[in-house]
Amino acid sequence: MSGIDERLFQAVRTDDVDAAVAALKSGASANYIHVEEDTTVRDRVPVLYAACKKQNKELVELLLAHGADPNAEYDQSATWGSEHEPCLFGALSPSGPVKHPSAEIVRALLESGADPNVPRVWRENFNNEVFAINRAWGNQELIALLRAYGAGK
Repeated sequence: MSGIDERLFQAVRTDDVDAAVAALKSGASANYIHVEEDTTVRDRVPVLYAACKKQNKELVELLLAHGADPNAEYDQSATWGSEHEPCLFGALSPSGPVKHPSAEIVRALLESGADPNVPRVWRENFNNEVFAINRAWGNQELIALLRAYGAGK
């Protein structure tokens, strides 16, 4: 972990596009993975995943333009099991004040090579692309977009 990479992550966490641009210009990696640990849990959060969860289209596009891996996965290892969730799932299940996924963010990920068939793993149970489509909240535009990029094939 470098200080500049952590500054990028904090900029994304606070929706500060200008600070994210400055961090990237200073050499921060768009593929940086922030690690948080306590006695029972270890979270590995790709900076792109954090931007997807926050539904910040400008930050998602900025990170992708700087080479962020659209298939990067959030990873949580805990005493009770583990969770692995690709950025696409993060985009389909926003956190914070935004409650519904953005088709523009999903499209940006798919256009950058996100695989709509990468499974989400939760406590060692695989959930296939149908789960990704279910995460589309019944939004027909999102479902059609996922299918157009091969979901379910």
